[in-house]
Amino acid sequence: MDQPGLSRWRVTTSKTGKHKYKVTIRLKSAGKAGIVSFKVKGYDRDGGKQSTTVTYKLH
Repeated sequence: MDQPGLSRWRVTTSKTGKHKYKVTIRLKSAGKAGIVSFKVKGYDRDGGKQSTTVTYKLH
């Protein structure tokens, strides 16, 4: 997690099915307005990886 005004932090996932994971994110109240960035990374058993990043503007 990259939240404006705060150091980068992480959240953990919970496995909910054979190929499904869930994460609950609560932004920290000490943050500032700006762009928050959510990056998700995954690795498979053969060493392959994928990632995606989504950003939102905070007011």
